[in-house]
Amino acid sequence: TGGPRATATRGPRALLAALRASGGLHPHRAEPCSLVAPTGPRRRSVVVDVELATVRAAAHTAGGSVNDALLAVVAGALEELLAGRGERIATLSVGVPMATRATGGDAGNANAPLLVDIPCGLAPAERIRAVAAAVAVRRASAPPAAPLTLLRPVMPLVARLGLFRHYLRRQRRLHTIVSLVRGPAGPLTLGGVPVTRMVPLALGDQGSITVTVVALAATGRLVVTIHADPVRVPELDRVAAGVRAGFLALTGDSVNRART
Repeated sequence: TGGPRATATRGPRALLAALRASGGLHPHRAEPCSLVAPTGPRRRSVVVDVELATVRAAAHTAGGSVNDALLAVVAGALEELLAGRGERIATLSVGVPMATRATGGDAGNANAPLLVDIPCGLAPAERIRAVAAAVAVRRASAPPAAPLTLLRPVMPLVARLGLFRHYLRRQRRLHTIVSLVRGPAGPLTLGGVPVTRMVPLALGDQGSITVTVVALAATGRLVVTIHADPVRVPELDRVAAGVRAGFLALTGDSVNRART
């Protein structure tokens, strides 16, 4: 039944569910590495554009989705970045925003961050299977709403006090954030002109996360934009090259296995 009492009961429960999906009340710390460091105000972005259908087919062959393939490829590129710096970690901790159900008429487009641990040192197809399994576990406890949505009444005060910015700059639970947005599947026009490509951007205070990724699947393309602090990540072009090579290795491996 409904009513204020039921709503009040659902509130704390929903918040706990959201927190569990994003790592719990006391989430483990991501393995120390140079991907987590205080960032400055500047950002540089590089775009990688691949054919969506090819990636989808390769991901399905490997037992995953386009989102799983994106996570696997980005993880491989960041692993290579760390190797070039003489660093090695066993697991990459990634924040993956997932769409959630609205909690009210004015909730808008809400999402909840799932904390996904991706093992390093795997081949592209193996990493996709590992990612798919990890995401499935997190999705099984997917919250009905994001923590920030549930805490919206107090967020203005938290922001004014600088507490959220303080948290962002000192967080140690994530190495990076990778977000996939799915656009319209069919053709698009703008003023009668066909839209052949759209580039996603998601700029803001990254806190202590030096590299973030946002991707858009639309108009037959998977467009991946990699944002980074240029001081902390002067090798951004190398990261982009690693992402391109990762997609090529994935799709090439898929084709080769299909032929044998």
